[in-house]
Parts: sequence; C-alpha cells; structure tokens
Amino acid sequence: MRDCNLGSFVRRCFRRRVTVVALASIVFTVFLFTKVFPYAWIDFGYLARPIWDKEPAAFDQTVVHYQSEGLTIKERCHAHGWTFTPRTPPAGETAEPTENDTTAPAPAQAVVAHRKGKVYDAVIFSYELDMLEVRMRELYDVVDHFVVLESERTFTGLPKSAVFQQNRERFSFADSKIIYKLVPLRELHPGEEPWVNEGAMRDEMTVLLRSSGIKQDDYVIFSDVDEMPSRDTIELLSSCDGVPPTMHLNLHNYLYSFEFPVDDGGNWKPSFRRWPAEGIYYTRARASQILFAHAGWHCSFCFRTIEEFRFKLKAYSHADRLRYKYMLETNYLQDAICTGKDLFGMFPEAFSYKDLIHRLGPIPKTADAVGLPTWVIKNSDKFHFLLPGGCKRE
Repeated sequence: MRDCNLGSFVRRCFRRRVTVVALASIVFTVFLFTKVFPYAWIDFGYLARPIWDKEPAAFDQTVVHYQSEGLTIKERCHAHGWTFTPRTPPAGETAEPTENDTTAPAPAQAVVAHRKGKVYDAVIFSYELDMLEVRMRELYDVVDHFVVLESERTFTGLPKSAVFQQNRERFSFADSKIIYKLVPLRELHPGEEPWVNEGAMRDEMTVLLRSSGIKQDDYVIFSDVDEMPSRDTIELLSSCDGVPPTMHLNLHNYLYSFEFPVDDGGNWKPSFRRWPAEGIYYTRARASQILFAHAGWHCSFCFRTIEEFRFKLKAYSHADRLRYKYMLETNYLQDAICTGKDLFGMFPEAFSYKDLIHRLGPIPKTADAVGLPTWVIKNSDKFHFLLPGGCKRE
C-alpha cells in the first residue's frame, strides 16, 4: 500500500515538473522571439518558403531576342519570325532632328518612320533622378512621350519634395516629350499597408494615360523607373508586324550597381502593350503568357548617395523589412554596397532549397561592363557609382 502511494506521489511530481518545464519553455521562447529576436518568425518564413509557397507558373512562350550590330530592322524582324513593312509618315511627320542639339541623345536613324504607333513610357517617379536620366537617354529615340507621375508623399505616407518638378531642367533634352503630373497622396491610417498608396498611384497613372492623347494601337511601357528596357528592345517590338499585343519583358537583375548581377532568372513584371480600344489599367500583374528575353536591365537600389539608400529603406512598399536601427548606419550600408550583401540581412526569396542555397551569401562581383546602357558608358565619370569598381558612395 505504501509502495502504491509512493509511486502515485512520484508520478504526480513528475507530471507537475514536466508541466512547469513546458510552461517555462513556452515563456522563454515567447520572450526570445519577441524581445531578443523579434523578427525570427519572418526569417523562418523566408527559410520555409519552399514548403509553403510556389513559384509563379512559367510562361507558355519565351521569345528569343536576336540582336547583333549591323542588322537592319527588317533583318531583325525576320529573325524573330515577324515581318517589316516601312510606314509612310503622315505629311510633316519625320524623325526629330537631334544632330545639332548637343544636349540631346544621338540622332534616331528614321526610327519614327519604322513604328506602327506612338510609344508611351509610363513611370511612377519618387526620387531616382539618376535612373530616370539613364532611362530617358536610353529610350529617347524610340519613345514619343515620357509619362511621369509624382507625388509629395511616398507609398508609406512619408512627406517628400516634388523631386522631378524641382529638377525638371535636368531633363530639358526631352522636355517636348514629357507629360508630367503631380498628384496628392495621404498619410496611411494605423494598420494600413503601403500598397494602398501604391494602388492609388497606379489608378492615377491609368487616368493620366487615358487623358494624354493616346490612341488605339499605340504602345505603352509598363515598368518602374529602375526597370529599363533597352532601346533595341523597344525599337524592335514597335516596328515589326506580327508582334503579340502584350509581352512581358525579361530584365536582367542587378543590385546596387551593374557590378552585382543577380543570378535569379531576371525580372518578368515589366511589359510592353498595344493600347486597345477600351483602354487598359496600369498594373504590374501578369497580362500575357509570352516573355521576351534579354530585354534590358533592372538596377535595384542603384543610388548615388548613402542618404538615398536611407530614404528608400524607409519609403518604399517593403519598408517593413527595415528591422533594426543599425541598418541605417553609414558603415553598415557602405559595407553591404561594396560586398553585395543583402541590406536587410534576410534569406533570399527562393521557391526551392536548391535555389535558396545557391543564392545564400553576398552576390559575386563582375568585371563585365559590356552591353550596359549606352549613356552610362558614355558618361562613365558621372555614373562611376553604377560601374564595376565604383561602390564607394557619397
């Protein structure tokens, strides 16, 4: 009888001890992940992405981009299985003479006469003056209108100046082609996400395009400022007969500068679209199952100064990734920019563990500066920070 009582007592004590240890472990774990490592759950989510998330479905068709120096536009169209019929410009319409304008890009080789419709380059601008200059210079000869939309608030609701408006003189070489509008945004309410303001800006861009004089069968480039299609890409797609009305553009990804090419398959979200009779909504969602390869460059966080990096970290739609104050310190930022490390110290966004492991760690540097935007190479002193060896920022 005594043995039974002793056994029962031991079992009760053991159960109590297990319960106490379990409760203590739970309390310690909660403390650890809320006070010591408050963002560990986010890191775990990225690390476990291959388990809970799927890669977007592959495109049904990837169009190989055939391009080489010396090819005529007719030969380039033929290489892609398309045809080319020279367009007779309406009376009085010719390619813009730029050869006598020292501030303008190199003259177009009758590019306007090739196109089947006008080309509108539509971007939502925040403060990326260098990227916008490179973009306009690259596309000047193949774009009829640069549609620039700006606000005095960021997507996160932070106030900012009208940067483009205040620096309009820098883009005087393209002034006759620029369609510009400054629109209001509001502060975000508690709990609201930056996507609210981003969606509002895309709505405003839709309205601006529809009021800009665009006509059926004109073309629109849908992309962010730092997502730059090449001149060759836009000239080809706007000149050939038989080009699909909507194609996504596969841009090679770079981080911080063209010194750090990201080996991740590229950015497919930009698109080139023929304007339909009923118009379309300005969006980054997939609108076609056709992808055009090697179409340009996406240079993310490619800023001249450390202060621009700080502003971007606090202002863009993924500002929730800014987790610790030290991520805004100059030494931390400069080290990441020169070594190719992730600014947020996060795991790569990968959909398989093979890809995740492949992309762990800093991005390898390259000494290859071939095939980059012409204006960057032509003005290598001014844009040294975008080229290999120019990682030190102002």
